[in-house]
Amino acid sequence: MTTCREPNEESGVAERKLRDTSMKRLFRIFDLSKNEQRVVLIVMFVLLALAFIRYERRIGHFPAQRPLPAEVKSSPSPVEIDDER
Repeated sequence: MTTCREPNEESGVAERKLRDTSMKRLFRIFDLSKNEQRVVLIVMFVLLALAFIRYERRIGHFPAQRPLPAEVKSSPSPVEIDDER
């Protein structure tokens, strides 16, 4: 007994093969040599360091030293304000 393949089944197999080869081509970008892997790691670390430095600057984690006030003046009390009138 022979079975007939439907035309859609053959085209489906061809589509899957085409998809598999195109996916393999896409994943080939991750096939890097040792030197290329080192370059990628160095670039990643530099970008992380820059992001961390910018974050620290943005939140102001390093407080600037404020100059000490020469003389501290207290606000006048209500009694002093009434005396001046």
